[in-house]
Amino acid sequence: MDFIEESLSRKRDISFFLFCAGGGRMGTKAAEAAKALGASVVVADPAPHCLARGRADVVLERISEVDPELGGRIQLLPADAAASLLELMRQCPPHLIVPATEGHFAAKLAVAHLGRKEVKVAPCTTLLRRVAAALPTEVVLLVDEKNAVLVTSYMPSGIMCKEDCEQPVLCSVLGRKNERPMHELVREKLSREAGRSTVLITTDLGGVGALKAAEVQSMLAQLDPLVKGDTYALATSCRCHSIANIFEIV
Repeated sequence: MDFIEESLSRKRDISFFLFCAGGGRMGTKAAEAAKALGASVVVADPAPHCLARGRADVVLERISEVDPELGGRIQLLPADAAASLLELMRQCPPHLIVPATEGHFAAKLAVAHLGRKEVKVAPCTTLLRRVAAALPTEVVLLVDEKNAVLVTSYMPSGIMCKEDCEQPVLCSVLGRKNERPMHELVREKLSREAGRSTVLITTDLGGVGALKAAEVQSMLAQLDPLVKGDTYALATSCRCHSIANIFEIV
């Protein structure tokens, strides 16, 4: 929330522009929090009965109707979130992105970006195994070899975080300290094992993780030089949890 408030105070003549990928419970929660601060909000979700549709101030028919200056309003765009964001990045980039779709949205965005350049990717299982083996076993929750997805967390499987947790060093659920942020741990292992890698760090937006669009744009730019045979690891992480996709250019 501080990022939005600080930006609005610096740019009172320009609306803060938020993009929510997904109009379910978390995407809608973030959209309403940003709207309350006067931000211009676009929620992209193709589902005809998504929660955000009932909370939107405007339902758009096409992406050209998006108004980044429509402060204090939620605009629903019934379209694929990754494709919509790539288009907006070219025309009117948002300030923050809320990845509230099922799965790893940043990875979907990366694959869509490469697909526009007719570059194909495949899961890199060998590299996934190396990264997973390099991490402390107690933080590894999922190693999906079919899709080369790695999920880590300081919270053991089956235990839920508190709603709107601010991720303090001392976990209020487990009663123990997590001295090192997960994003630091994951970045270290990915950079050591994968070489080419990016860890996007979320910022809090009303209890929902959000990404700075400038960092997402930088990630997309790092994909452009990749050629056949190159590998790349992409993670989204907060202080306590992360999800990573590891792929190879084919």
